[in-house]
Amino acid sequence: MCDMEILIDKESVKKSGRDILAYSEEFLIYIKRFEAIIDSINNVWNGNDALKYINVMKEKYAFGLEELDDVIKDYGLYLEKVPTTYDTLDEIFSSRNIDV
Repeated sequence: MCDMEILIDKESVKKSGRDILAYSEEFLIYIKRFEAIIDSINNVWNGNDALKYINVMKEKYAFGLEELDDVIKDYGLYLEKVPTTYDTLDEIFSSRNIDV
């Protein structure tokens, strides 16, 4: 009989999740600064080219950065929940034996 035990440092994983969520909040601040800079371009550059440039920057880059922030948040939340999942897995399989 072979016992398999999965070990993780649950507190470290939770802390990593919280840290990533904090980084995500900070990243969002930089995204908002980026968007403010893009908006300020309109104050010094007028015309169709300016409007096209601003729209591309917002639609392509600002939107992409916000999507990246969502992925970062999702990963942080995932890491916060991982220890609970491992606890559940340990409870379920600790009483079972696999005969090989």
